[in-house]
Amino acid sequence: IELFPYKSGYKKEGEGERVPLLQQRKWSHAWLIEKFVHWLDGGEPMETNVEDNLQSVALIFAAIESSRTGQPVKVQELLAKTKKDIEMGIII
Repeated sequence: IELFPYKSGYKKEGEGERVPLLQQRKWSHAWLIEKFVHWLDGGEPMETNVEDNLQSVALIFAAIESSRTGQPVKVQELLAKTKKDIEMGIII
């Protein structure tokens, strides 16, 4: 993994500052599942939460819709409508 500071200008792969990886027993999905199970057993909550993740996904889908239609999309309205549609069983 490399770090490319904004002010450093354009650099190619291999020209950035190397960032050392953390040392841990598991990575990817196995690591996230382990953290979730640890929380279920009374441990610390995970660093992320569902609401933050939904905000990120809503922003992405709003950008896609805006690109498709050429019109601005109100992210919070899109998210509220989607949540309502899910509750009503319109989206599964």
